[in-house]
Amino acid sequence: MNSNTPTAVDRYLAHIVAYCLAVHFFFGLVMVLNASNLSYFYYLPATVQIVIEGSFADKYLWMSSLIALSTILLAKWREESHAFAVRLIVSAVIALAVFLFLAPAC
Repeated sequence: MNSNTPTAVDRYLAHIVAYCLAVHFFFGLVMVLNASNLSYFYYLPATVQIVIEGSFADKYLWMSSLIALSTILLAKWREESHAFAVRLIVSAVIALAVFLFLAPAC
């Protein structure tokens, strides 16, 4: 067997990363659109608010996908030359996610 062929675990992780990225970018886009307070006028002025599952659930799904991507990065990239940088990035991402989760809604 060739050492460059991906294993079943590598293929499984690739699918998980793809799904986590899709969830992260989709709900991140929803959060950015909601934060920008886009307004329109159709008889009365109104503001666009996009809610998929619920405002709390949208934020929770976005953060959980971010944490999942960080932990997969940490588990997959364990080389000594990059270990400190990866741990620092993952710690910052998890701290940011917890901070955003506990921050009051604006």
